[in-house]
Amino acid sequence: MTVRAFDVEVVADLGGFDHFMDGLRRKQVPFATALALTRTAQDAQAAAKRRMQKVFTLRSKWAEGGVRIRRAEKRDWPNTRAVVGHLDAMFVLHETGGIRRPRSGHRFAIPTRAVRRTKTGKISKARRPSHVIASGAFVEGRRIRRKTRRSTKASTQANRLTTLYFLRRQVRIRARLRFRVMVEHEANRVLGTHFESELRKAIKTARVQRFLRATEHVVGRGRSQLLGAGGRLL
Repeated sequence: MTVRAFDVEVVADLGGFDHFMDGLRRKQVPFATALALTRTAQDAQAAAKRRMQKVFTLRSKWAEGGVRIRRAEKRDWPNTRAVVGHLDAMFVLHETGGIRRPRSGHRFAIPTRAVRRTKTGKISKARRPSHVIASGAFVEGRRIRRKTRRSTKASTQANRLTTLYFLRRQVRIRARLRFRVMVEHEANRVLGTHFESELRKAIKTARVQRFLRATEHVVGRGRSQLLGAGGRLL
């Protein structure tokens, strides 16, 4: 005959756990998503600046400084997004390719090597088209030219014409920036890693006290089944 001294019943109450997971889904996942998208946009911004350094001859920080991002926001969940772009619409043609026409005036002035530059490669105001024309240069067809004297040790040769600028009504821009391709590449490369990292941080910092309090009574109830009326272990 088998004698049963006592029974032990194990009860799992998942109500508190479900509440905790629901809070995690509603609060921490949107938060982690927004941070991951923002981190990815920052990586794409850095990659865009490196690309511009490679493609263009940059005379200042202006072109790089125009690469901006708009941070992703938790409140936009589930349509959370971050944006990477440039402040100057001029770079759209460098992305898509096409014909560029002057905003004002009639023609672009494209400098030749005869135009002297500063140490940083810039053209000073004194050597820009309007100033050189005022100082004696002239427009000849599609060029801005001026007379120069060429000196040698033996003698000074006769005046000759030097072309300073070519004048064009429009210029064709090649699509070479590859901004969109580069941003998509960065997103595919780092977004998953950023999301995993930010979600882990969010879970660690989540307020789990409600979950712990909700499950305390489960442990207490299971323990009380092993105690007698006087509180002694059966």
